[in-house]
Amino acid sequence: MAITTATLSARAFEKIRACAYERAGISLPPEKREMVQGRVMKRLRALDLDGFEPYLHLLDGPDGEAEWVHLLDCLTTNYTRFFREPAHFDFLRDHLVPAWRQRAAATGNRAVRIWCAAAATGEEPYTLAVLMESLLPHTEGWDVRILATDISTRALATAAAATYATKQVADLDPAYRPFFLPAAGDRVVVAPAARERVIFRRLNLMSDHWPLRGPLQAIFCRNVMIYFDAPTQERLVNRFATLLEPDGYLFVGLSESLTRARHPYRTEGPGIHRRPAEITR
Repeated sequence: MAITTATLSARAFEKIRACAYERAGISLPPEKREMVQGRVMKRLRALDLDGFEPYLHLLDGPDGEAEWVHLLDCLTTNYTRFFREPAHFDFLRDHLVPAWRQRAAATGNRAVRIWCAAAATGEEPYTLAVLMESLLPHTEGWDVRILATDISTRALATAAAATYATKQVADLDPAYRPFFLPAAGDRVVVAPAARERVIFRRLNLMSDHWPLRGPLQAIFCRNVMIYFDAPTQERLVNRFATLLEPDGYLFVGLSESLTRARHPYRTEGPGIHRRPAEITR
């Protein structure tokens, strides 16, 4: 039977810390050791292992790659909610949608591509889908696609199911309630009109290959860069810029800042950054 308590040695912590950084860009400072111990304990119990040393051997063994997927799930937090940090969605509604409508009137182009790069359990990409379908409905010929990615397979499984507790949408603007249909057990399911706008994929942001090409009109990467150190943040936001169209927007969390990074963006509000038409370094 697996142990119920164990102590994560300094050596074991350093190994997990170094590998988490190398594999996923996750920065785990020394003060996170106790947190890491508690979260890895969940894997020890799930695997019926009697300590951290056997777990390290597992990570190094033939099943190590599959186990790293589970471990990274444990090390990241997937807290989110519908219309979290609403100022960003207000900006989308009041500034970007009118600009996209003007573009459509001038060119006939009604395609909108948005990347939600930290989808977690799906509330954020479905918020985007609900907002876009209410403002740019497919019945008017709008072709809106939202790529939603996350490193957590557990979170993505919840997101793909598109089913949530009724209380999670109880306080939403009544205009958005038709996009959430009653389901069994005091639950709601995202309506097809919004759900069909979203494609879910597992993605490690540190991967050399991303499953998308630009140009994108907007990227939402909110409340995930808190896991990264300054050099990793800088590489990431500059890589995002290569996918955004001129005057496309990057949204980051309100608690996140790009002030430590060299980047081409123009900040237009808390967590709101515009890629200029011409990038100069």
